[in-house]
Amino acid sequence: MPPFRINDRFALRTKIRLEIALGQTIAGYTTDVSISGAFLQTDQSTEECQIDDKGNVFIETKEGDETYDVSFPCVVARITPQGIGLDFDYQLMSEADQMALTTLNPTSS
Repeated sequence: MPPFRINDRFALRTKIRLEIALGQTIAGYTTDVSISGAFLQTDQSTEECQIDDKGNVFIETKEGDETYDVSFPCVVARITPQGIGLDFDYQLMSEADQMALTTLNPTSS
């Protein structure tokens, strides 16, 4: 991890799910999100998850009365006892996905 963050993070607590290419799914909540990544706080085991694993992250968001998931390709950047730090993979992300990152709204507090 670099000694400083390039993108500002903002507090956002909402449901999040990581699906790793090997088939493992880890669910929890975000603690913070930026345009470049998110932290997935979870009580689930992360033993099979490795740094540099690729997958997709699904972040629950709300627009009006509608709740839905937005998904982004990501890479596991770090693993701690509290959860998993994820970097969004911009090389695989569509322009629409990049725009969706700027409009995330929490569904729970």
